[in-house]
Amino acid sequence: MPGNPRAKGQVECAHNIIERDFEGFLYLTRISNVEELNQHAHRWMRKYNAEERHSRHGHERYEVWQTIKEEQLRIAPDVEVCKRLLQQSKPVFRKIKGDLSITFAIKGKGSLSYCLRKIANSVDINVGAEVSVYENPFRSPNVNVEVVSSEGEIITYEIEPMK
Repeated sequence: MPGNPRAKGQVECAHNIIERDFEGFLYLTRISNVEELNQHAHRWMRKYNAEERHSRHGHERYEVWQTIKEEQLRIAPDVEVCKRLLQQSKPVFRKIKGDLSITFAIKGKGSLSYCLRKIANSVDINVGAEVSVYENPFRSPNVNVEVVSSEGEIITYEIEPMK
């Protein structure tokens, strides 16, 4: 994203590691097809993650991954939700109604109403204004509503459908 120069640097660093440590030694190996290349890459990845210490925390990557607790894991949504999210590439805009609500249709669940009164205390929203809305893939039928603050910052709120 614009304004976040560190994001690209991390990717560039990862590409540099792969180019230097994996691709740099390919000339020593005879590879006859893509499947064989993938096997070499997978073997290198496992060795690298098991033996190389990370510069930030000083531990091997596999060692740090083992510290993740079960309650920190997220289960991916079911296949139908994932397919639906792939088809819906952009958030949609909804106009705020007079009762500070919006409607949003989720495939298989129909059109639902969402009350924005709770977030009206945190951010300035007006009747008739537009907000950006998209399905929350981990807590459907909840939606994420994006509102622009007075400072121009985009703030995302998770909203449950009205009963």
